Amino acid sequence: MFNFRQGLVLLLLTVQAPAFAQGIDFNTRSFQGGPINEETVGQLTVKWVYQTVPDTGTVTAAQGSISSTPAVDGRYLYFNDMSGFLTKLDRFTGKLVWRKNYVNDLSAPGFVVKSSRNTPYVKGDLVIVGSNMGLTDRLCRMTGGTPSALGCASGDGAIVLAINKNTGQVV
Repeated sequence: MFNFRQGLVLLLLTVQAPAFAQGIDFNTRSFQGGPINEETVGQLTVKWVYQTVPDTGTVTAAQGSISSTPAVDGRYLYFNDMSGFLTKLDRFTGKLVWRKNYVNDLSAPGFVVKSSRNTPYVKGDLVIVGSNMGLTDRLCRMTGGTPSALGCASGDGAIVLAINKNTGQVV
């Protein structure tokens, strides 16, 4: 069995059903009429597990939590986590294709992005992500306060990044 003490994971559950896609957008929380329903839910099995952060044996609030609905593009999943990574996985095997840290790999000079809680948008060869996490908001500037969960936690405006979906590099 899996040890879920700290390292949060993305689980892919599968059910024997007709193939997805067929021109239908399944990337929504409110989709009705799909292959998972009251009759088939008991047939779900774990197909693969991807651990977003190592299990250190301690609990750290939100570390590694997947902070967006994954975007599906063909055989790939794209998602953000609260540790500050944008990840691309093969949705059939769970194998890592690439994993980019917002601060180290995706920020541009003068525009540091700490993470994103938004679902990535895939169009053509681009993955588009946006964030205001890491920007200082008006309240912090006016009061001289430090960003916190109770005060000025996210910034004014937003940063939008276009990323090559094949390489994970900012374009």
